Amino acid sequence: MGVIKFTETISLDENAEKVFVWRPMRADRIEENIYRVKLHPDFDPDNEVLAFKPGEIVVCERQKKSGQYCLVAIKKSNNA
Repeated sequence: MGVIKFTETISLDENAEKVFVWRPMRADRIEENIYRVKLHPDFDPDNEVLAFKPGEIVVCERQKKSGQYCLVAIKKSNNA
């Protein structure tokens, strides 16, 4: 039996900005609240500085942003 991957959209802080800007990125679920950030086709590392880079494993939590709940990457995971 193969491994089933769950891919979800998570939000990453574009931490180079003086105001919080949340960047939706796709991520593969590894286990509950642990995700690997995927490379987004329109991500431009020359113009965007994210708190977490594609390929990094992060811990996410559900937070309310602009009146809606979303998954937000809050820190790097120790499961790297």
